[in-house]
Amino acid sequence: MFDTLWYSLQAGAYAYFDKGKLWAYGALAQGERVYRAKVVRRAAGLAGAFADVGDRRVLVRCEGEPLPQEGDHIYVWEAEPPKEGKLAVCRLHPTLAAELAILVPDGREVRFAKGVPEAVREAYRQRIGDGVGCIVRSAATLDNMAQTLRQIEELTAIWSQIKAHVGVGLVYQAPQDHAAYMREAREVVCDDQTLCARYGARYDVDVGQRIAQTVVPEVNALCAEVATPEGVRLVIEHTEACWVIDVNSGTFAANMPYDAYAYAVNAAAVREVVRQLCLRDVSGAIVVDFVNMSAPYRAKLMRLVAEEAAKDRRLNVVDMTKLGLVEMTRSAK
Repeated sequence: MFDTLWYSLQAGAYAYFDKGKLWAYGALAQGERVYRAKVVRRAAGLAGAFADVGDRRVLVRCEGEPLPQEGDHIYVWEAEPPKEGKLAVCRLHPTLAAELAILVPDGREVRFAKGVPEAVREAYRQRIGDGVGCIVRSAATLDNMAQTLRQIEELTAIWSQIKAHVGVGLVYQAPQDHAAYMREAREVVCDDQTLCARYGARYDVDVGQRIAQTVVPEVNALCAEVATPEGVRLVIEHTEACWVIDVNSGTFAANMPYDAYAYAVNAAAVREVVRQLCLRDVSGAIVVDFVNMSAPYRAKLMRLVAEEAAKDRRLNVVDMTKLGLVEMTRSAK
């Protein structure tokens, strides 16, 4: 799927490259690690408390929560890693994530991702019942309800094991097997030796620094207009209802019949559209207005769209409307 995946567990970040070009980037999901910490002293002025996690001291934010007492053991997840000698900032109430659901151990209600239809929500409410804290992801449907419920049960069992932990430090790290990108990349570079052994990855202690140096400049440069190497121009806008991408020929020039020219423009745009959706971590409904073409070329374009979209497991191609607008959806996780 991708040529190279840089995966830094220490920095909590990842980046995918294809043909030497940054394809996607992101931060690892919060709640991937759960720590058991011992409170050293309260810090009311900082709305939190100082606690020891293993051999390091962290600041635990407790906004809206009663401050824990000195000597208490609490469970936290790291929200802000330490920078330039500062303390790491942890937060109470960690979550445990699975593909279709997220367990909220201290919660008492079922919540849903934005894209879950009301009929599906009602069915899940009836099956899950009261007193269970969880978030049902947008990928959950009526067809995979049994799998979703099983994942909630598995996460609940994991949390029971975590609560029985007696030491101080890292007590849970979510398995990375659900990261299909890691398994499918041609090369994986990682700064965690255990994961390197599991996936046959190449160990490199400086992956986090390489991600920061490579990704940050392009992330900061994200804007509404993007040009492909061929000169085709994309205008990307986010409305209340959906993402809209308009494709223009821009400076692309070629001496060929109109339909062939329009297809060449659209073909160049397709690759960049899929890359930009991944790079910007877009989720929800997406409408792409390609350059108009005749029916045979439209069918050819849709085949290319499906082929490119297959590179992103979160992206789903719906159809092309009579107006020639291509509809897509991209899940949040």
